Formats: sequence, C-alpha cells, structure tokens
Amino acid sequence: MDRIALLRSFLEADPSDTFSTFALALELHKTGELTEAIATFERLRLASPSYTGLYYHLARFYKEAGNQEQGLRIIDEGISVCKAAASSEGRKDLAELYTLRDSLLHDDED
Repeated sequence: MDRIALLRSFLEADPSDTFSTFALALELHKTGELTEAIATFERLRLASPSYTGLYYHLARFYKEAGNQEQGLRIIDEGISVCKAAASSEGRKDLAELYTLRDSLLHDDED
C-alpha cells in the first residue's frame, strides 16, 4: 500500500486525525497533486485552526499555485494563531511564517 492510500485508510478510521491529514497533504504535494494538497490543508485549517504547522506549508503551496495574495492571507492568519499558541512549536512555526512572508513580499518587488 502506498503512503497516500495508507494515510487515507487512517483517515477513514478516524477523520479527525490531524497528523494523518497533515501528512496526507504533504504526500499529495510530493506527487504533484497541488490542488488536492491545498484542499486537504484547507480542511485541516477549518477543522483544527490551532494546528500551527499547517500555515507555513499551506501558504507555500498557494505561492506555488500562483496565488500569492492568498498565501499572504494564510501567513497573516498563521502568525496570529502562532502568537496565541505560546508553545515552543508555535514559536518555531511563527519564525518560519515571518521568513516566508518576507520572501513573498520581496517577490512582489521584482
């Protein structure tokens, strides 16, 4: 069984499994399924908005899809979520979001 099928089977058994949803989005991206990867992260964002790790990847995927504006909106939302989280993981995710935001803003200048 490939990773995507395995992760989907985990989610069939437990649709609220945030880790499997996160991993599925990353695996979909690896196989070139960008639209489905974004949709998977969006479902995770709606179901578990405090899952700080998703914002960096979702914003990056929007950038890759050519939707920089939505990427910046996701970054801003993620920054707010990470600040509220006040955890070591949230601080790490916050730093990554600021770096990505700077990168997107500088891309706009070129």
